[in-house]
Amino acid sequence: MEDKCLCEQNEILIFSCAGSSNVGQIANQAAIKLTQDDLGRYFCLAGIGGHVAGMIESTKSGKMLVAIDGCPVACAKKTLEHAGFHIDEYAQVTDLGIEKNHNFDLDPMDVGKVAGYLTARISKRRGGQWEGEIFGESAFEVNDQEVAGGRKGMKIKDVVLNLSPEETLRLTKILVDEDKDEALAFLKECLKPQLGDATRDH
Repeated sequence: MEDKCLCEQNEILIFSCAGSSNVGQIANQAAIKLTQDDLGRYFCLAGIGGHVAGMIESTKSGKMLVAIDGCPVACAKKTLEHAGFHIDEYAQVTDLGIEKNHNFDLDPMDVGKVAGYLTARISKRRGGQWEGEIFGESAFEVNDQEVAGGRKGMKIKDVVLNLSPEETLRLTKILVDEDKDEALAFLKECLKPQLGDATRDH
């Protein structure tokens, strides 16, 4: 069972690989995004590797350590463990289905995928305390179009699907895990009722 962490944003320290590959830089950008989203505080991995006394002491005061690596070489993980630190949450970019290469024209969706995975993990460890603040109320809009496979002539006109913070978190986990069964359940439980209301003849 995971320990719950009743910690503040500045007590969650985020360390990332920033290696010379796309996945290394995706890890770096994901750490920045998590910090911008108030999920934690981006901290200096090089300072840990260099045994900089002040940074070592500051890291010891962290209540949750998060590490993001680009690939199985696991530089961030090994650096922290070599310095004697326990990692509470960990992500490896290649484990999330992103292939390593040396193209630095990064896809923002890849950065979002890694950040979304860790957002869900950190929120879960904190007992869901930040879910509403992180995800807020989301809406998806479907433009006016014929619906294939539906009733003849049925149209959807500017449908807005509203997701609660819990539903948005659930959707994020589905996208990260690529869980087809959970995706179908989500469609039936969360989206089908809203689509039914939107397409019902008035």
